[in-house]
Amino acid sequence: MEKPIVYTSGECPYSLAVKEYLKNNHIDFEERNISLCPEGKRELMKLGYSLVPVVVYGDTIITGFEPEQLNELKIRVRKNG
Repeated sequence: MEKPIVYTSGECPYSLAVKEYLKNNHIDFEERNISLCPEGKRELMKLGYSLVPVVVYGDTIITGFEPEQLNELKIRVRKNG
């Protein structure tokens, strides 16, 4: 099953909020902390973004902490899981 990829950075409060939301909703994800992983930062830049958090799942991209969009992602992940 494909997991959402969450691009984060350090102690960014919005990154922490996204991760907490996903964990609380039992959604497995792969975290790529761009502060620690240069490859993750390059991937994020290729997507056209430089700020975090960014969540990528298939063709869906969510920037920032957007509960409504994360809820839609939760439904989609569970449907595909």
